[in-house]
Amino acid sequence: HPRMDTCLVSEVDNYDRTVYNCFINSAVEPVSKTYERVFTSLDIFPTVLESMGFDVVGDRLGLGTSMFSHVPTLAEEMGFEEFNGELQKYSEYYIDNFS
Repeated sequence: HPRMDTCLVSEVDNYDRTVYNCFINSAVEPVSKTYERVFTSLDIFPTVLESMGFDVVGDRLGLGTSMFSHVPTLAEEMGFEEFNGELQKYSEYYIDNFS
């Protein structure tokens, strides 16, 4: 978090944060550009499994896309704001089956 309590760090600006992920000694080699991609935490799941040597058929698991593949992530296809908006929509199926 940029800051946890505004009264303790009131002088600290909220800044844009980035994420750095590094897969060392991965079992697979990237087949496409692997830097400056738009991704979400959902994409980490298939990426970690592929880096461990598992075969991810179609390069996607659930809503996540392996970052080792040439397949664009849903955030890259739709844009982050639209993708985030779709995730926030009400789902009666989700409520009935997972809550």
